[in-house]
Amino acid sequence: RSDQICRAMVASTISRSGWAPRSLSWSRCSRIRDWLGAHPEVDIADVAANLGRRQPMAHRRFLVAADRADALAALDAPQRQFTGAHPGGRRALVFAFPGHGAQHVAMGAGLYHAEPTYRAVVDECAELLHDDLGLDLRTLLCPAPDGHPEAERLLARPRLIQPALFVTEYALARSLFARGVTPDLMVGHSLGEYVAACLAGVFSLADAVRLVSARGELVERTPAGAMLAVSLPETAVAGLLADGLSLAAVNAPELCVLSGAGEAIEELRRRLTADGVECRPLRVTRGYHSALLDPVLDEFADHARRVTYHEPERPYLTNLTGGPVTPGQVTDPVYWVRHMREPVRFAESAALLAEQDVVLAELGPGHALGGLARLAGVRPGQVVAAMRHPRGDADDLTTMLDAVGRLWLSGVQVDWQRFHGGPCHRLPLPGYPFERHRYWVDPAPRTGTADPAPAPPAAASPIAPDAPESVDAANRPAVSTAYVAPSTPAQECVAELWTELLGIRPIGALDNFFELGGHSLLATQLVVRLRARLGVALPLEAVFATPTVAGIAATLPETGPAPTAAARQ
Repeated sequence: RSDQICRAMVASTISRSGWAPRSLSWSRCSRIRDWLGAHPEVDIADVAANLGRRQPMAHRRFLVAADRADALAALDAPQRQFTGAHPGGRRALVFAFPGHGAQHVAMGAGLYHAEPTYRAVVDECAELLHDDLGLDLRTLLCPAPDGHPEAERLLARPRLIQPALFVTEYALARSLFARGVTPDLMVGHSLGEYVAACLAGVFSLADAVRLVSARGELVERTPAGAMLAVSLPETAVAGLLADGLSLAAVNAPELCVLSGAGEAIEELRRRLTADGVECRPLRVTRGYHSALLDPVLDEFADHARRVTYHEPERPYLTNLTGGPVTPGQVTDPVYWVRHMREPVRFAESAALLAEQDVVLAELGPGHALGGLARLAGVRPGQVVAAMRHPRGDADDLTTMLDAVGRLWLSGVQVDWQRFHGGPCHRLPLPGYPFERHRYWVDPAPRTGTADPAPAPPAAASPIAPDAPESVDAANRPAVSTAYVAPSTPAQECVAELWTELLGIRPIGALDNFFELGGHSLLATQLVVRLRARLGVALPLEAVFATPTVAGIAATLPETGPAPTAAARQ
């Protein structure tokens, strides 16, 4: 259909000042690039704002650029351009807030320096928490270059981890609100539910930070503990809850977390590993959601009773049941005591989200919740991380802008007027390069019983395809990168391993492991299989730092990998 051909791509120019979408064919990308090259005087923010005034179309593309020169480079680099298609209508957006375990020193520091809203929120929270914590939280979130070792030491303490995570996630959410991105639903994991509840208006920011601070201080008083992620269903782990072990979370149908004393957790890990069960210790020093917390629950209840509660103004899902909050539920102080002790039922929440056509944005310094949502069935292209992974090498602002672009690709509505803010100069940017040609192919005339003559070829499409016609994409999910075939033996080997782990074919050189459904446990398996296949001890950090086929392949030895299965046959 000619109208489908003419709407082949949507592109957005993104700057550090603002960006917006615009329908573009491949030739329109070239026109924008040529126009920018001929106008060195323009401000890229004005270009973005002008593009944002126009009507977005079904097929979309965006890129992130720091300035005009960077935009010109990005327009010539396919790996920096992200493409998607949304047939129309509005997809619901879910904000997901992770809990303990993803924290790191200087999380969000780039946003603190670059985003006014983020900085204002962190400053406000740091002032509210100063007396309770006895220090300025900004020394952990935005430490001086020589302050990192001390910040690392302090951030190992639960009484500081929990307020630091809350402030980081809350400030990120408020920044997206200011950028015109608002959720239809929210969900948090353990501590993350406090962020969702505060944004929903259940309690004020001042009450929230005091309650979170008290929670962290009380947890720090409990004996040291440990937590273990186990690849087993809840029915199977029920028989393992002995020697003081507790079920801390049901994260997926076959992924639970057990919590308790360190010795008991380590003994269980050895036993399960010997039985061939995948398990992974979590980066914690306390046994959250376990009996180790029982001695401090009454004191936490006293703190919870001092809070003023309101019914939520925004819907969110509760950890206790996994379903929507019901009237009177979260306004009862007892709820928050139970929330501290009972298992987190994120699997039920993820299953509800998978039943709907939603886009999930993870607002925190890790990608764990996105991985769990994919396990439940949320499509890979509809899970977005709004903050860089601790092991990632992208800067914070680029990651947030990239996230907004990916949300828009997936059909999330963004208020572009709020996103840009302030006036801009009108620019005579190139218009649509729609071809006013007829593409209908007339049938060949039939004569007698002879075979029909071949139909004349249709006029060539002005739009280049995203992938070669030979690619069988039946098993390939909709992702934001165009298919680019692996071009080296190392890339072919990595792509083959991804297919084995993810069950997806074909895998392209520019595909992102986590966008395709990968998560930390699968990343660990990838490292193990690379070692078995090639004898290469690839650091796990490399998967998070460069999570594409080409990126991982570039870290492999130049001698080349062993032949792939296809080559061996």
